[in-house]
Amino acid sequence: MGDIKKFYKIAIFLFLFFILFISSYIFFSYKKIKTNQAPDISGCFQKEEKIIQGDSMAPMIANGEEIILLENYYKCGYSVKRGDVIAYNYGGHKNPLIKIVRATSADKVEIFGGRLKINDEIMENSTGQEYTFAEKEIKIMDLYIKDGHIPPNSFLIFGDNIGDSADSRKFGAVSANDFVGKFVAP
Repeated sequence: MGDIKKFYKIAIFLFLFFILFISSYIFFSYKKIKTNQAPDISGCFQKEEKIIQGDSMAPMIANGEEIILLENYYKCGYSVKRGDVIAYNYGGHKNPLIKIVRATSADKVEIFGGRLKINDEIMENSTGQEYTFAEKEIKIMDLYIKDGHIPPNSFLIFGDNIGDSADSRKFGAVSANDFVGKFVAP
């Protein structure tokens, strides 16, 4: 009879241990799944209609064209991607600049024959015209390009207007901390 009591105590102990093990496994698995989910960003950014002032983004976006700014878009957890049209808070300007992200720190970047190559392709605007760089602009770009890349978490931003745009040719690589938001078509 003593052996049976001992058997039941061991069986109950193993049963409780098994329940505790399974509960812990389920709890930590659920927590891991929950923390890997995308953050809830509903209502995080604000949509605002803007009218473009200037020709920096022409011919892609014309002066006077209406476009929507998703203000604080990148502060909501979205990452900056090559090709994003962004609002950039450029010191000394009342209104943010509208530019397109042409290169990220993940891209291969080099100056070759007065032209910028990104991932081994010469950079062009929306109509296929190549961007050209004056000697002074090449020197500015050379400050940021090291071993074929720009610094981590930085971006090269340009206007679509090849000849008339205050962009990375003038001020180099920029941080997303100064991005006001992302522009989208209405």
